[in-house]
Amino acid sequence: MHKQTIGNKFSGMVHDKKVLQIALFAFFLFILLISVAVYAIEPKRQAIKVVYFKSLSSYITWPKTAGLVQAMTFELCIIGKDSLNDYLHQAYYNTNRPIKKKPVRIRQLNRIDEVAGCHLLFIGESESRNVSEILAFIKGKPILTVGETRGFLEKNGMIQFYMTGQKVKVKLSYPAVIDEGFIMNPGLSSVIKVIR
Repeated sequence: MHKQTIGNKFSGMVHDKKVLQIALFAFFLFILLISVAVYAIEPKRQAIKVVYFKSLSSYITWPKTAGLVQAMTFELCIIGKDSLNDYLHQAYYNTNRPIKKKPVRIRQLNRIDEVAGCHLLFIGESESRNVSEILAFIKGKPILTVGETRGFLEKNGMIQFYMTGQKVKVKLSYPAVIDEGFIMNPGLSSVIKVIR
């Protein structure tokens, strides 16, 4: 009787161990599949943002003080570490697509005081703690600011990417854009959300 009880306990332990192994395997497989799905979605999100850079610029006129008419290139600047940088290089350097009828020059800034000559500044997610300081430094300069951190428009940013489910959406702060001398085509409000 005693041997049978020990045998039953041992058998139960082996069964429990196999169930645990199967559960752990299923859990790690689930995590792996989610990771693969996220990595598959990320390039699509970044590609959509790249398209927005060009289409948004066609609805916005830069102030004369930006020197865009005389400029040889459209200066698209990025501050912060962001995977978008690679996608912008692929989209503009490899295809020679223009913005505002100018070849695009992409500049990765290490410090905000390198912003001179930028026509558009993308503030990456890694700079979320410094957004207020960056925007304060740019205030009064004819640079279109684009970001994706929460509350970007409330900090006086001009254009913000945000997610609704799996979709990339864009909203624009009309007061911030107009205050810096940019002119917005009224048709833009049919393309993105304009906050007045």
